[in-house]
Amino acid sequence: YLKNDTIIMYLMFFILFINAMFVPISTFMVAYVQDYMLLGSEVISIFSIGQTISMILTAPLIPKLTEKMRFKTMFLGGGVIVSLLAISYGFAPLFAGNAIMIYVLIALAALLLGVALNVVNIPFRVLIMKRVDQEYLGRTWAIVGAASMGMQPLANMIFGVISNSTSLDVIYKVAGVIALILFISK
Repeated sequence: YLKNDTIIMYLMFFILFINAMFVPISTFMVAYVQDYMLLGSEVISIFSIGQTISMILTAPLIPKLTEKMRFKTMFLGGGVIVSLLAISYGFAPLFAGNAIMIYVLIALAALLLGVALNVVNIPFRVLIMKRVDQEYLGRTWAIVGAASMGMQPLANMIFGVISNSTSLDVIYKVAGVIALILFISK
């Protein structure tokens, strides 16, 4: 059924590769915070709390935004912001030793990331709800979920091997640039 809908198929493959590009952030976060930012787990808490608060507060605003903007514009805009944030994460070591500056920047990045993720995810979910027949929604969500997580084990392995010969800040920057290219070329 889904293979006949080229838009949803394209978006699923797109999301599969985009998720792979963001694997380094979650996989290496603890090591990156400790070894590059020279801080502790509080940075991860600030990031998680900021992102969660942002997503909760902006979710009710997205339907109004979708009335004013096209799906493609929102998807591209949100994706570019997410990619730029991933790239900027690679520059965090420039502020190593300045805990307050890192806390503020991480909190701002987390808030912006929450908005950008909502701008990408909510319209995508609405698109699926509009394009897929009711009887196929359960299967569709299962396939979308599997596709969105499908590349993570492979990406973990690839980035793990790469991390043996490349610094984590370079990995973050390159993964962010690849994600940005994927969004822009979409």
